[in-house]
Amino acid sequence: MKALLSSACMLLTCVTSLQAQSSSDSLSILAQYQKFIQVYTAKDYSQCVNIGSQLQKRLEHPNVLYKLAQCQCQSGLTEQSLALLGQLAVLGLPYQPEENENFQALTTHKNFLKIREQFAQNRQPVQNSSKAFELSDPLLIPEGIAATSQGEQFFIGSLAKNKIASYTPLAGEHDWVASQQDGMFSVLGMKVSKDGQSLWVCSASERDSLNGYSGIFQYDISTGKLRHKYLLDNKTGAHLFNDIVVTRKNAVYFTDSKGGQVLTIQPNTNQIVPLPKEVDFIYPNGIAMDEKEENLYVADLTGLIRIELTTGNYYRIATNQVTYLNGIDGLYIYKGTLVAIQDSGNNDDRIIRLYLDKDKKKLAKAQTLQSFHPDFVIPTTGTIVGDEFFYIANSQLRNLNPDGSYTHSEKLKKPLILKLKLSPKI
Repeated sequence: MKALLSSACMLLTCVTSLQAQSSSDSLSILAQYQKFIQVYTAKDYSQCVNIGSQLQKRLEHPNVLYKLAQCQCQSGLTEQSLALLGQLAVLGLPYQPEENENFQALTTHKNFLKIREQFAQNRQPVQNSSKAFELSDPLLIPEGIAATSQGEQFFIGSLAKNKIASYTPLAGEHDWVASQQDGMFSVLGMKVSKDGQSLWVCSASERDSLNGYSGIFQYDISTGKLRHKYLLDNKTGAHLFNDIVVTRKNAVYFTDSKGGQVLTIQPNTNQIVPLPKEVDFIYPNGIAMDEKEENLYVADLTGLIRIELTTGNYYRIATNQVTYLNGIDGLYIYKGTLVAIQDSGNNDDRIIRLYLDKDKKKLAKAQTLQSFHPDFVIPTTGTIVGDEFFYIANSQLRNLNPDGSYTHSEKLKKPLILKLKLSPKI
């Protein structure tokens, strides 16, 4: 999930929420980012270039690069600004620099028109989705979705109402886990176990004294009853269990966004244990496991990281100048490729398919499956059924405040689930 409740997917908010417990390296990146935003906002362009150039080496986030390009242009560094804009255009960003006054000095440059045309091409919608079903409650604020293997039953979790709804094509929708049942907090990522017997649920709270509490709930799908509940409190730091994967032997791995780590619960244990950490995660979010259950893929603020479970080694996936890997929320494996729901921080959500090289260390190709859908309002997560990808199109999570109240509730729409066919490999 992009971030819980009103924190949403704003980079600065992620920075602020993590500072209390980040490692020294992560904290220095976050502090550097905050300083960068301060000088950018103050229009201190010389300092913005100095700080941004250093930050760029550590955090190649599109929003950082785009702001740095603006500051370079305002500082008279037109060639550097053009080069950075060209890099962003090649990566598939849909920016409109011609409408940004900070790039006014570039508008007559011979290379600017070519870059502008590439950005315009990036903004061309890709439409492959159709309606799967709709839920009745506009106030649900759904974030997580899971399904049984054949799509006989879908589970949709609510951030606002601390419950899980069930939907079947024949019977429609009903509450499957009632509001706050079993001590349920806001519901985030969910997965159905490989044997189809359990629904595993990530849940977290940002309210009052429970702010920073998180839990993993395991439910029996046939009865709807709770099998196990695993909790971490906020005594030693805040937690936000965000998304989860389940192995064939019912081991689970899940991201702790506020804790900056990946955790696991192994079969026949009642313990939440962190994986040994070779890298400093900054708001780890989506997580996927390959078909052989040898590698985990984790999305965080910096991009995509592969964890080799047999060795414990971590590898940052290099973009290879194919496309950007920041802003990934839902992350899934499909026939040796990755499917992701992504937002660069510019309200330009898209569904993409990522192809890695044979060593699984860098990006080889990327395919946009869906972009600029008219019904998109912060799509978050999805679930693969056969060769189809079902996903939440309009979570509307920025209309939900941390205290559980709504902003502009009268404007909320019924939750919409879209689907698209996952095409053969390109």
